[in-house]
Amino acid sequence: MGSWEWLQLATKSLYYASFALLAGGMLVHAIAPSARSLCQRYLLSGAIGGLFAASGFFFAQVGSFAGAGTSGAVDPFYVGMLWDFGSGDALALRIVGFLLAALGVFLTDRARPAIPWLVLAGVLLNGVSFTVTGHGAEADLAGKAVLLLHALAGATWMGALLPLWRLCYVLETTALVRVMQRFASFMAWVLALLLACGVYMAFRLGGTEVLCLNDGWSLALCAKLLLVACLLLVAAVNRWRLVPRLATSQGHRPLAFALLLDSFLAVTVLLCTAYLTTLVGPPEH
Repeated sequence: MGSWEWLQLATKSLYYASFALLAGGMLVHAIAPSARSLCQRYLLSGAIGGLFAASGFFFAQVGSFAGAGTSGAVDPFYVGMLWDFGSGDALALRIVGFLLAALGVFLTDRARPAIPWLVLAGVLLNGVSFTVTGHGAEADLAGKAVLLLHALAGATWMGALLPLWRLCYVLETTALVRVMQRFASFMAWVLALLLACGVYMAFRLGGTEVLCLNDGWSLALCAKLLLVACLLLVAAVNRWRLVPRLATSQGHRPLAFALLLDSFLAVTVLLCTAYLTTLVGPPEH
């Protein structure tokens, strides 16, 4: 890979992480009323990081397309061409979404509703941005809807892990148990939706060839699925073993470690997803 490809991979990964922090942070903000100030810091980090990452990814795309060095990344001619290909629409949705989210964080305080609505609007706009570029732009309405749901579900799940890990050291035991139980109840539906949408998208894009593992895209997809399986395994241990043990002495430490491990696995999933959506394509493409 060349330098532009590495830059695209890095900025796309950072964008995914920022989007996840925004979606997951909003969920934790809603289920942990006593820790909203902490959640707002994660939300603001996601919004600011997303602004830089989304912009960086777009100009890295321009630079790679132009093939004219650093100056090509800001050449108005090539910027205009990429903008018209759908990348511009995606960038506009993401920039507006992150700006709304940042504004929502500044306007949210303890007297406001549990869900900061401007942040929710920002999350939804970022979700919609996946449907106007890449394979999402070519999909029919049903395909776009599945992609949107998959992006929102995955971002909400993985983005909530880091704030939850921090809450293990902030909340008292009773409050932490209540938050984790709320999270588990909500995520049961989200994970079912995530897996169903993921399977549909994998076979829609790659067909039965996705099972052959004879190309880079299929291998990367397999690696992503294995990582997701590890995430689910750790989540199951959290739900059925570690959360019930919270009331015991130092019960929060195993849970905190498991959430930190889940966060690390989530980062690897996001890296793998960035690779799949940036540098390789399905077999039939």
